[in-house]
Amino acid sequence: MVKRLFEEITSKVGKDAFQKVGSIYYFATHQNREQMNKFLSQLSPTEVFELFLVLQEFSNFKSCLPEDEQSNLVIANCYLWFQDIIGEWFSVAQTKIKGRIFFALEHDRELNTQPTGIVIDLFDEGAKNKNSKLPPPPPLSRMKYSSSAIDTVQALNQLKEFWYQLMWPDKYTSAPYILSIVEAIAAGVVLYSNLLWKRLRNDPSCFNAKAHFLMTRKAVLYMNNLEYALSGLKHLEADLDFEGIIQAVKRKDDTIVAEEWRTKLKNPVQEAQEHVRVMIQCFVRSVAHHMNYKIRKLMFHLAWGPEKLEPEKSIAPLLEYLERIFSQLRPAFLHTTFQRLVQAAWIKVLLEYSSTSIKNTKERPRFFRNLYISLSILSEFFLGDVAMLPLEELQCQIYKSVEREIRIHQSDTFPLIEYYFFSRAEEQFNSREAPLGYLTVRPHYDGKRNTVFVEVMNAKGLLPCDPNGLSDPFVILQLVPRHLFPNTPVHKTTIHMKTLNPIFMESFEWPVYPEQRRNRGAAINFIVMDYDYMRKNDFEGEAYYPLYKMIDIGESARTPEPVELILTCPNFKSDILIALGKRTWNREALRCVSAEKKKS
Repeated sequence: MVKRLFEEITSKVGKDAFQKVGSIYYFATHQNREQMNKFLSQLSPTEVFELFLVLQEFSNFKSCLPEDEQSNLVIANCYLWFQDIIGEWFSVAQTKIKGRIFFALEHDRELNTQPTGIVIDLFDEGAKNKNSKLPPPPPLSRMKYSSSAIDTVQALNQLKEFWYQLMWPDKYTSAPYILSIVEAIAAGVVLYSNLLWKRLRNDPSCFNAKAHFLMTRKAVLYMNNLEYALSGLKHLEADLDFEGIIQAVKRKDDTIVAEEWRTKLKNPVQEAQEHVRVMIQCFVRSVAHHMNYKIRKLMFHLAWGPEKLEPEKSIAPLLEYLERIFSQLRPAFLHTTFQRLVQAAWIKVLLEYSSTSIKNTKERPRFFRNLYISLSILSEFFLGDVAMLPLEELQCQIYKSVEREIRIHQSDTFPLIEYYFFSRAEEQFNSREAPLGYLTVRPHYDGKRNTVFVEVMNAKGLLPCDPNGLSDPFVILQLVPRHLFPNTPVHKTTIHMKTLNPIFMESFEWPVYPEQRRNRGAAINFIVMDYDYMRKNDFEGEAYYPLYKMIDIGESARTPEPVELILTCPNFKSDILIALGKRTWNREALRCVSAEKKKS
């Protein structure tokens, strides 16, 4: 049967299209392809496609033969005969897709004729006029997107379906065709989005006098159509097996070529996605802008309501407003667009919290405590069934910054000072660079005597502070924060002249109770200074060692090991230190800030 089929093919194509080596016919040379293309050009596209499918199906029967005979069949590589003609098919398909997109938009009856009334009341006018006899906004149709979006995505999906029907057996040679499909689909999505966006921008019914989007039926349809078209790119990488192609290229060529193909395949998809997202985000930002006035007004009442009013009650109007708006947005938009709108509203709320906090940094902790509780309540609301904001989107960078800012300001002064020293120690231990040098110490705790011991051993790599290129270093030791250790002495080592690597070998001790040692903010503060006879001593650097990290020699038989501490300097841009400096009404806060500034 194979012989008869080969004879029939060669009778139509000519044996010149095949090169005989021994008893085996090959199809590989440029001349072979020209002759095969000449034969295929005489057939209609349908006949070529049918011939390809028949030959592919027949070729699959080779699996019934022994493995050593399968590779000797000319029919086994019949798909290579169609390499050029298939490339032409995809070029023609790309042109036809453009025509289908234009046709789909021109004949989109719902997009062209649907009424344009306001369907979502972002300004919450209905809440202002509860007794108003005005009718509620008309409901949206059940279909969230129109026929042009459906037709466009179907046309693009047909390219993938066509490729699936070809059942191309070789991943390596399929790469150019997959790239053509990807480029055609990405270009189709961009074209449809551009046409849709142009129509939206030219539609005066979708904008107010300040050129902001109005929530009309047509504007909602435009956005849903854009989002639906964008979904056509979502699973393209998996559907066309990008990774399989890249691995095939890697096996055949090398890693560099494979990575070049990875870029070629992924770039059109990513660029098209970003192009459409920019359009959608423009609309989303406009919606958030409309909501901003109401959010700001309700935030003002939340922040400056009666002091006796609980945060749960003061935030209720804002929650009610957001629930009303989201209840209208959710059925109107596709889920992805709805999530974008909720995220934009969340960002607006966070920015109002940040603005309120920044403008009122001199307020007492109670003011910020109410803000902090209300922010927690709002977070639960946005995670709930109404907004359904994913946790990773809720805990965005802006949220982390605002939450930390308010948490710091709502803290009482003593815990905040303790948190400052805890943070300084953590930053020091996490540091990998030591531009100011090192200090080696041996600290431990004796639980039986309730005493902290420390041996200051040596320093190295200090910066020169004197004209001779050296320093006269000594170390000041104190327990911090001072409100935990108000009566403990401040110790000093002897001064070592003209050296950058002093060896001290001096020991010191303080009485410390177990409950003081357990405090995470309690630490020994080592301050390395350069002695100056005529002027003020120069600051070389400082280090911290937390008391809770010390070995209790009363409980352990181990000898404490020396610890090399990186020398650092106070960070006067620290949000904790800045917050303490704003507490002009608190003596301890100002004393802590003053002590830090004296080190510089």
